[in-house]
Amino acid sequence: IKGGILRRERANIAAKLGNRHCSFLPMAHLYERLVLITSFIHGTQVVYCPVPEKLFEYYPFVKPTNFAMVPRVLNKVYDKIMTEVGKSKIKRFLISQALHNDQPTLFSRFIFRKI
Repeated sequence: IKGGILRRERANIAAKLGNRHCSFLPMAHLYERLVLITSFIHGTQVVYCPVPEKLFEYYPFVKPTNFAMVPRVLNKVYDKIMTEVGKSKIKRFLISQALHNDQPTLFSRFIFRKI
């Protein structure tokens, strides 16, 4: 059994009228339920991704302004990025420089814009 503690102080969900939320977690997932309820209350449009494995194929069509992330999905995103970056020494260097900056800069925005 695994799980996490969801506290109301940590529920920093950016739900606003006009935003679009991309839902891909199972409906039984407590965090997804919290995000959906908050989205409905604030008038956020919700788009459901029926096949989570194809989330990044849907992304250009859905153009979400926010979506709930969990560590497993973030690890997949990281692995995909690092696989692509690993193909070029220049890309590896640029990503490592952008990741090591504590404050967002124009350089890091330029690097991460396409991700």
